[in-house]
Amino acid sequence: MKTLGETVWAPGVRSLLVVAALARIAAAAVPLALLIALADQYGFLLAAIIDGVYTILLAVAAPLRGRIVDTVGARRALVPMTVLSTLGLFAIVASIQFAAPWPLTLSLVVVSSLSAPPINAAIRVEWTRIVEGDPEKLKAVHSADSIIEEASFIAGPLLAGLALTVLGGIWAYTAAAMLTALVGALYLVHFFRRIDGSKVNDLEGYDFDVRGSRILGALASRKLLAILAPLIGMGFVFGGIDVYAPAYATALGEVGLAGIVLAMISVGGVIGGMLYATVNWSATLWTKYALLTLAFLAPVTFVAFADNLIVLCALLALGGLAVTPLYINAYLLVDRDVEHQYRHEANLWLGASTDLANGAMAIAIGGAVANQDWQTSRLVISASVVACGVLLITMFTVAYLRRRRQSA
Repeated sequence: MKTLGETVWAPGVRSLLVVAALARIAAAAVPLALLIALADQYGFLLAAIIDGVYTILLAVAAPLRGRIVDTVGARRALVPMTVLSTLGLFAIVASIQFAAPWPLTLSLVVVSSLSAPPINAAIRVEWTRIVEGDPEKLKAVHSADSIIEEASFIAGPLLAGLALTVLGGIWAYTAAAMLTALVGALYLVHFFRRIDGSKVNDLEGYDFDVRGSRILGALASRKLLAILAPLIGMGFVFGGIDVYAPAYATALGEVGLAGIVLAMISVGGVIGGMLYATVNWSATLWTKYALLTLAFLAPVTFVAFADNLIVLCALLALGGLAVTPLYINAYLLVDRDVEHQYRHEANLWLGASTDLANGAMAIAIGGAVANQDWQTSRLVISASVVACGVLLITMFTVAYLRRRRQSA
């Protein structure tokens, strides 16, 4: 705990953590506010499709944007991305407000998603520079960052739920868009202050000389693919709950409860992250990764039986205990096992893999909640969890047996 506390208060860390917290609050608030704002105008089915496309495009485009930053340098990439994405966000507000045809709103969502600056990845990459590669400090700073991230994903849905209750869908989304624009401006200020008068060779991009990297980029690394697998299973759960909870709460006449349900995973995540950061667990990073994956999947398998929101909250909080440790482990594995020229892109794939599954499941659940078929929605979520669990257990078992044969 002492190392964690010292890290948080170290020079250069505090201000960046504030920017990171605001970025994650905005990221957590935007999808919920956007979903309800769209539903008020177009209905839940179209809203789920547009919101799912938004999430999928963020996921697909994020690694490509990370590759641009790695290749051309952050100075030449971040400013135009921030400006274009901000214009797209406020164009979406206008489109919903004036009841534009939904294909126009969808096209604006596409523009904003494809151009969003990879601020989270830039922050993750910067931690290695700040702690100068010290392994203990790197674990501590990633832990602090991930704990704050999960706390932000509690605050984000709760604030979005409050804004939806007080302001309504469109104005709640407007507030979330304004916060996103503010975060972009704050990070640019931090970034240009950091490089002023200092060496900037690490910002000028890299020459991709590894076989296959020109096309696959970071995905040319087999270890990165193994890191991504558990996060995909996590995305199926997130995507299903992100649509099911707001729709069910709205049907009950308590839209504000949606924020509470969505925050439960992060409540568990904050607790789990603090335990992971302070308890000395001697297992290897890969062993921890496998066990934490099973710890997440086991409770959420029973979502099919959660026909009231209290039971659903309890299951999500239990599964959430493993979420932050899983991400901390993933960031540490990327720092240790993935080549430096892939860093921005690799860190973005961690979130993108979750978001791809998230968006696909959001669209799948959208049809069921549009017909208020709550039981089918829960069964689909649980079935996806069971399928992912079986696949991941098989993968980890094969990898373990292969290592045993190689050792022999």
